Order: sequence, then structure tokens, then C-alpha cells
Amino acid sequence: MLSLFFKKNFYDGWDNVMFFFVPNLMIDALIILCTGISSLGVTVFKNADFFLYIWIFLALVLVCGSSIFTLAWAESSKGIADYETVEFKDFFKSLKSCITDGIKYGLSLVAVTSIAAIGGIYFLKPQNGQISFAGLLAGVCYIWAALIIIASLLWYPSIRAYMHNPFLKTVKKCFIVLFDNLFVSIVLGFYNLFLAAISIIMLGIAPGMCGEAASVLVFTLWGTAEMGDLVRGALESIPRHQYESAKSIGLNEKQIYIYVIIPQTLRRLIPLAMNLITRMIKTTSIVVFVGVIEVVKIGQQIIDANRLTVPTAAIAVYAVIFFMYFIVCWPLSILAGKLEKRQKDN
Repeated sequence: MLSLFFKKNFYDGWDNVMFFFVPNLMIDALIILCTGISSLGVTVFKNADFFLYIWIFLALVLVCGSSIFTLAWAESSKGIADYETVEFKDFFKSLKSCITDGIKYGLSLVAVTSIAAIGGIYFLKPQNGQISFAGLLAGVCYIWAALIIIASLLWYPSIRAYMHNPFLKTVKKCFIVLFDNLFVSIVLGFYNLFLAAISIIMLGIAPGMCGEAASVLVFTLWGTAEMGDLVRGALESIPRHQYESAKSIGLNEKQIYIYVIIPQTLRRLIPLAMNLITRMIKTTSIVVFVGVIEVVKIGQQIIDANRLTVPTAAIAVYAVIFFMYFIVCWPLSILAGKLEKRQKDN
């Protein structure tokens, strides 16, 4: 059951990746906006106490805004789980109805987290250089109670999307779902912790990442994702009767894939993979925008250095760059065309 849950979520997410990308982009924009205002406040407001209030207000705006986007995303993406067609307008249509509950949800998360932190510090604070057993027991129980509440609230966006009940009634249902599906709730909690850890790591790495490392990361992710989509398309293009015919002659599942499915998949995949490699080679020219010194950047430097002595140097330089890309990509294109033609002939 759990494997089916993960598989369906993965395939649904892959088929609707752009729909899931927009809400995350809006949350990122909100984070950048609040961070920018906070950084500006450091230089403008000299009063530390006043800036503290501004910072708390921005943090609340960030949490509540992210909660509104999350609820709207959950409500609009419910149709994906129900095998319905979902469009961007469904997300923006859901935003208005999620404002009130989103603010309540965000403030609830802030309140529970703050109370847990304050209570944990109060009970676990050493007295006379050591922590009393009663304080340790109370602090641990306090933190566990807060974790249970937070784990329950993780179910709120999904349950609200289906029930549309008042806030408190939906929160009560969250506790019931938590204890009825304890294992799935634990997996969901670890999944959110994993996302939080990845976000913190990327916040620390991304600002200091050089252009070369960023380019390698982007091209790796892009190539891997698109190649995965090509493999999926090639596997789905295999007719169903190929599986059934292989089973009818006594092959097991492993033998079906090794001797029947994978050879046919490779024949369909090779031309597509060659086209992808060609496109990736041509797209490397845009890494100049992140400060990477590559062929186009070197060409620009040569043109700038000889602008006065050779005014027409740009024509010759860009012609050389064109032929360099042509020499690399043309054989691959010819090879992809031949492989595609051989596939059609067979």
C-alpha cells in the first residue's frame, strides 16, 4: 500500500511538474521579499527593539503566506489525485478561499513551535548546574506533545482539501488520521524533515556556489530529468501484447525485461538520447550568463580586445564559434537520424 502511494505521487508529480513548480516559486519569491525587507531594515532602522518587531512581523507574514499557498496548492492539486485535469487557474482560484484558514494554520504552527521551544528551554534549563529529574521528564513530555500536535497539523492541507470543514473541526480530524495512520504519519514527518534539511543545506551552499558548479548542477539535473522522461516514454511505447506474449512462452518478469522489453526500449531510446545530447551541447552557450568562461565568452573577449583595430572581428569570431558547434553537433544529428530511420525500417 505504501509503495503504491509513493509510486502514484511520484508519477503524478512528474506529469504535473510545472503545476507544482509555480506555488513553490511563489513561496520562494515571498521568502526573497521578506529577506530583502529584513536586510534593508538592518541598515535603515538603528533601533534594535523596533527592528525586532519588524522581523517578527515579517516572519509571521512569511509563515502565513506560505500556509495560504500550501492550502491553495493542496486544494487545486486534489484533482490530480482524483485523475482529473488541473490548470493554473484552479490554483489562483483557490487562493481567495484559503486566506482565512491559511492564516489560522500558519499562526497555529508558529504558536505550537514557539510554545514547544519556550517550554523545552524552561523545563530543561539547568538548576544549580544540573537538570532535575522532574524537569527532564516534564520537558521531554512537553516536547513530545508539541511534536504530536505538529505531526497532526501536517495532515491539515490534505484533509481540508477534501472535507472543507471549519478550521477546528478539520484539526480534530487531523488527530484522528494521525493515530489511525501512524506509520504513514511518521514517514510524512521524516519526509518534511528531509526537505527542511535539504533547504537549509542549499541556503548555505547556493550563495557561495561558483558559476561552474552551478552550471554542472543545473545540467546534471536537467539531463537526468529529461532522460528519465525519455526512458519512461520509451517503456510506455512498448505494446502490451509484448508482455503477454513473453509470459505465454514461460518467461518470468526478469527475463521479460532482459530479453524482450529492454532491447526494444533501447531501439526507441537511442535516437531520442542523441537528440537530447545535441540539445544539451548547444545549450551550454547560456552558461555565460552566470559568469562561466566558455566559448561564447572567449569570443566576446576577443571581439572587445580587437574592436578598434579589427572592427569586423565579430563576424569571423562568431563564424568560428558556429563551426565549432556545428562540427560537434552535426555528426550526432546524422547518427540520430540514421538510428531513427533504422528503427522505422525495422
